[in-house]
Amino acid sequence: MNYRNYTALLAVLMTTSLYGTIEGAAVGNEEPVQLKDVIVTATKTEEEVKTVPQAVEVWTQENLQRMGAANVRSALQLANNVNLARAGMTGNAVMIRGMSTNHSLILVDGKRYAGEDTDVTTNVYALERLDLSDIERIEIVRGPSSSLYGSDAMGGVINIIIKKNKKAGGYVGTWLGGREQALYGGVLTGKVGKLNLDVNYNLTEVRKADRDGDSNMYGPRRYVDFKGRCQFDETRGLSFGASYMKEQYGSFSEGDPTAMSASARDDMTEWYDNNRQSYFVKYDGYHSKNDYEFQNDYNRLGKKSRKKTPGVWQDFDHSKYETYVVEVKNTYHVDEHHTVTYGGEYRKQKAGGTRLGTGAGNRTEETYLGMTKPYGSADVKSYAFYVQDEWNLTDILFFVPSLRYDHHDSFGGELSPRTGLTYAMSKNSRIKTNYGAGYRAPSIIELYSHMDRNMGRMQIQVWGNEHLDPEKSGPSISGLRQKKIRRGRRSPISTTRSMTLSPRSTRAASDGLSATSTSILTRPP
Repeated sequence: MNYRNYTALLAVLMTTSLYGTIEGAAVGNEEPVQLKDVIVTATKTEEEVKTVPQAVEVWTQENLQRMGAANVRSALQLANNVNLARAGMTGNAVMIRGMSTNHSLILVDGKRYAGEDTDVTTNVYALERLDLSDIERIEIVRGPSSSLYGSDAMGGVINIIIKKNKKAGGYVGTWLGGREQALYGGVLTGKVGKLNLDVNYNLTEVRKADRDGDSNMYGPRRYVDFKGRCQFDETRGLSFGASYMKEQYGSFSEGDPTAMSASARDDMTEWYDNNRQSYFVKYDGYHSKNDYEFQNDYNRLGKKSRKKTPGVWQDFDHSKYETYVVEVKNTYHVDEHHTVTYGGEYRKQKAGGTRLGTGAGNRTEETYLGMTKPYGSADVKSYAFYVQDEWNLTDILFFVPSLRYDHHDSFGGELSPRTGLTYAMSKNSRIKTNYGAGYRAPSIIELYSHMDRNMGRMQIQVWGNEHLDPEKSGPSISGLRQKKIRRGRRSPISTTRSMTLSPRSTRAASDGLSATSTSILTRPP
């Protein structure tokens, strides 16, 4: 039985649901159910949405189901001041408050993905590789957040929180969309002694769509995720997990028989073979007034591509991108009105492949399908320290200053301050002000790339620049928040209505706005 038949059969069987959500509705004059909306991304601690000074938004799984979101992409399209634009044939550029996609930091359970081939494709493909059914909630923080998260958080932060271990059971489902169909499911053990384990999977088939002789990237995408937790006692526990994603795509472009160039007249077929591996371990606990955690995570993205015209191999690319992070954090509860959070982070990013070519430090050659291309590798390291003070000055005044120092081995140190203030005018009305700065460090590709692309009789080369400075964003101030409670139903979403009161500016790298330079060299026939 092939994949499509299996999916269709499962859709019929799903008339009896193995996993679902039952919602209660308020009836008559019943008072609305008031639930505390909590966010962790804004301050790295659990804090009520109404209290944090930043412009924030929280979408729970219940909200997403009620609003009819089919995937992570459609979920984010519902958010305020978040714009998604199609990029390439399978991805989506994510823009917060009009900032470009490489100025929006996307996290999964607070962890970064490994990088992509270019700064333009940062975040583009991440959303397509996540399963909405496995998501507990999505937290969106708008505005510069480098004081806690460092580089890339100039526009804001999107933190996708995955469901944690719950009661024993299982679930299975199917999803049919315009461009893809998916089969997903999972098994949860519940608490067995000190252990709690769950396994989730997603089998997606991206369908082929032809337009004027050209197709999208189509083919299978497979994803499996394993998570667990060992609770040693009431105060200490160890969380761990691993995930693996593999996608194999193909695309087709029909040549123009009237074109002057031979390469333009030929049909072109492309193949893509990508895989992502992710591992993490986290030890956490609390003692006296301290909540502490130690986290170590590793993420790797491997990519292969090749192009062929009838009988002739045109080009290939091999590359891999790795991110290794160690973070230590402690939250000290001074008293019920005063909390201090501080920590440190070490990050190493490594890239290697034909897209770095001769531009990186370690150089060699790779031969594939009868073609030979230069292969290079490089890495960048950084460390950081941050501190944040959450202070209830009075019952109606909440003050949050924070400061982070990052040291990057490509450009040196960067200091990122932020301060926020929330004033409660009434139960449902608050004034929020937030002053902060953000920055973005140049990526490995922007620093060291030397990419050669053969396109028939033409060769395209892209060079990086080792002397780039970080981009910076100016301060922003957010304004009024009002929450309307409708009688007889839950408030669907917590959100902050904000407006920028001061202009935001970005300063690009030292050599201008372009992070990379492109040269087109034409070779005679």
